[in-house]
Amino acid sequence: MPDFKVPKDTIEGPPIIEAGRVVLRLDGFKPQLSKGKDSINFNPVFKVVSPSEHADQRVFFNMNSNFRPGIVDFAHAFGTELVKNNDGDYVIPGRFDGPDEDMTKWVYAGPLLGQACDVDLIIEPRRDDKGQPIEGKVQNSIKRFYCTIEGCSEKHALDLTGRK
Repeated sequence: MPDFKVPKDTIEGPPIIEAGRVVLRLDGFKPQLSKGKDSINFNPVFKVVSPSEHADQRVFFNMNSNFRPGIVDFAHAFGTELVKNNDGDYVIPGRFDGPDEDMTKWVYAGPLLGQACDVDLIIEPRRDDKGQPIEGKVQNSIKRFYCTIEGCSEKHALDLTGRK
């Protein structure tokens, strides 16, 4: 009888990418309600483009609807400004289609899909559900996005992780 195999990276997680500047591609979003149920975590789906030895490896970024610096820096990394909708609110270019009552089924359609951006990655401790570091476990996190808007006057965050 054959073995029931479980890929190593599903148990241990993907290999850690060396800290520094990398190129990521946006493959979509996996939105969900925040734990406090007062905002949306958009959870962009990023895949590594470069360095090529990590091509298509996923990198996580918790982009919350209440975290303005993360949203502005995210959009500017793709060379786009936030746009004003009919209600006067600022939104990411494109749209989310799906049922209003279940954001986990929303699908993004817009100009950022498939586009690449430059970010700085860091290596930091993986955290449990309560935000406490898990001993011996590390993960990559996006520290900063690089703006590609020529002549931009926005003061972009140098460290979006909020950790030292």
